[in-house]
Amino acid sequence: MARHRPIALGAALALPIIMLTASAGGAAPAVVPGPAAAPAAQASAPETVRNDSLRATPAGATFTVPAGWTMTTKGSMVVLDTPETDSHVAIIDVQAKDAEGAVEAAWAAYRPGFDRPLKISLAQTARNGWDERKSFNYETSPNERVVVAAFAWRVTRSCCCRS
Repeated sequence: MARHRPIALGAALALPIIMLTASAGGAAPAVVPGPAAAPAAQASAPETVRNDSLRATPAGATFTVPAGWTMTTKGSMVVLDTPETDSHVAIIDVQAKDAEGAVEAAWAAYRPGFDRPLKISLAQTARNGWDERKSFNYETSPNERVVVAAFAWRVTRSCCCRS
């Protein structure tokens, strides 16, 4: 299996990944609208991929979009929707001092007003070129039949100069 890393050089990049999944018969998580935000970036036209396809976030972090999934890019956010339409993955490039700040910024971009209580956050092992990884799982009720989670991955890159 190929390993993918961001290519762009710079300081630290945090890549929060937000996952919302509803099981059969479940509804998408309820979201309370947040305060009016600045004018939003124009979204790309949704693209449904026919085959597993390598793609990248605007900052250069690579990922594979599974066959049949739909991808939409809006500013620094890439949203992947499953064919079943009840599961969504948002991958958002942010600059933040820590995982908590990265996830907070990602939720503000993806779902303004997001206010679910955090159930647990766990540090994960560094791997595949990511220096730091942390998972966040949120409380849901059994009747919702949903899973709400976020993952913050950080990579620190240093500049390389050639003469």
